[in-house]
Amino acid sequence: MARLTELLLTEPSAEDHKYSRGVTGFVTGSTRFPGAALLGVTAAIQSGCGYVRYVGNERLCDLVLRTRPEVVCEDGDVQSWVVGSGVTEDDMVRLYDIATKFGSGVPMVVDAGAISFLSRQKPKTDFVITPHYKEAQQALEKFGDFRSLESIQNNPESAAIKLAEFTGAVVNLKANVSVIVAVGEQPYISEPLNTWLSTAGTGDLLAGITGALIARHVKQIGVPDKKRLMRIAGLALDVLSLAAEISSKKTGLGASDIASNIHLAAAELAK
Repeated sequence: MARLTELLLTEPSAEDHKYSRGVTGFVTGSTRFPGAALLGVTAAIQSGCGYVRYVGNERLCDLVLRTRPEVVCEDGDVQSWVVGSGVTEDDMVRLYDIATKFGSGVPMVVDAGAISFLSRQKPKTDFVITPHYKEAQQALEKFGDFRSLESIQNNPESAAIKLAEFTGAVVNLKANVSVIVAVGEQPYISEPLNTWLSTAGTGDLLAGITGALIARHVKQIGVPDKKRLMRIAGLALDVLSLAAEISSKKTGLGASDIASNIHLAAAELAK
């Protein structure tokens, strides 16, 4: 992964500007889970993304801008979308917003409540989904695959492969040892992740990091195919795990603390 790491985690050059470093858009957060919006956009900025757009209602935009005033709360051109973090399956307003992005043809990360939405509509592009075990179980049920949570825990690779077949996605099945699969590609099994990631909000961080790395890939290399998306998903895990390790020694143990160290982790991995 060294070559991809060097390209996607480099420091800006003198010729760079906010657009050349990639633009990532977010349709995340909800009235019930507003913090997911802030965590995701923070993770993208910390990952080196040059420009972040956010699509949400006035309350959500206000929350984001109070902490991250550099975010632009306006729809527009992006190189990647991150959708679904903090969105529930019954939030029809947010799911409508997400459905419009599914038709954009832009590479994307599909998280949380938007994963089960894939049984009704799929993006017109290659994309990554980032379920934990429970979300994977719920999504599989939508496709008529009724396996228990215990069976997924015992054989996550089988569940991830089946979910990839149903959705056409690159699947990053999140756990301490994560499984990344795509139809026709050799599955990737991660090294054990830092155990301090077992806290609320770290999935939102992973989605934001992945979206930022996709945007940077589009600007530096071109639109990634599924094999490249698998490598990006693995790199995002490495960045998040190292950020958690740094955070456990320096600042704190919540998702916000981990987010503040993502840039340090990215810089270390780029060496």
